Amino acid sequence: MAGAQVAVSALPAVTVLATADILPFVRSGVTDKITAGNFRTQMFAFAASDPINTGSITAIGNSTITGTLSGITTLTCTTLAAGSFGTLTSDLLFTDATYDIGKTGATRPRDGFFSRNLAIGGRAGFGTAVPAARQVEIQQQGTAAALWVQTAGTDATYTIASFRTGSNAPALEIFGDSSSVFGGAVSGITTLSLAGPITLTTAVSRIIPGATSLSLRNNGNNQDNLLIPDNAASTFRNGLNVGGTITSTLSGFNSSGSGAGYSVAGTQVVVGRITGFTNVWTGAAANAATGYDASTITLAQLAARVRAIQEALTTSTGHGLIGV
Repeated sequence: MAGAQVAVSALPAVTVLATADILPFVRSGVTDKITAGNFRTQMFAFAASDPINTGSITAIGNSTITGTLSGITTLTCTTLAAGSFGTLTSDLLFTDATYDIGKTGATRPRDGFFSRNLAIGGRAGFGTAVPAARQVEIQQQGTAAALWVQTAGTDATYTIASFRTGSNAPALEIFGDSSSVFGGAVSGITTLSLAGPITLTTAVSRIIPGATSLSLRNNGNNQDNLLIPDNAASTFRNGLNVGGTITSTLSGFNSSGSGAGYSVAGTQVVVGRITGFTNVWTGAAANAATGYDASTITLAQLAARVRAIQEALTTSTGHGLIGV
């Protein structure tokens, strides 16, 4: 067949290609021919004006395309290497859950830019090549924030993050005004530092102390300003100032210390017991309900009234403000 000019229809069928076998090819509407050897090593080496008009192309070896590749419905290959794919006008599809984009630490792509959603069926690792047994893992080796989430607003109508339970109820929500709301109990915290007030929103709120006591400490954390034991008397480090009325059902009130006393509007009215009084009265004390005319009262009547007042203030029979 070498050197002979034959029609394409007259060429024999080729089942096993040899290097010298002639293969038909249509270029620019004119029948041309190349050898199987050239076909294997070069596949196609055409000028830009030579279109490829065919339904499908199968390359035996490697193929290099230096122009624009368009009109491709399906591209199947073992390795696809290119400086630029240009602009894709259709989906980039893979055999499901079979192949990767790049490999760890060897052929990784650099950055990814997505205009919409990113759905991941497995784990996601940031700063780690192999995420541990969790869905999302972030590893940060430096001092910068490992996770930065920012909202557009600065009030509570903007939600920075919402962590949900299995029933889609909020477990923790963080808002634009820096406030946070926990949906359940918070436990295991050793130290809690707050910049603002603590607000209990339940109508009947409770603070439940430990098994022994609850202590409100000074800022040096070395003394109890207020110590509230479990089912025992509470201890104040210094005085107790009350702006309203104290109503108590307690059996008594004990105040200790050399400067212990009670003041009203800043004026001390009661101090510790004044001693040195001896009850040596004889005779009957005057009835507290008995009235006397100050201009005609007798010495005996006045003494009886003074005795009644003293006995009301002494230890065993009265208030205990004075005594022996």
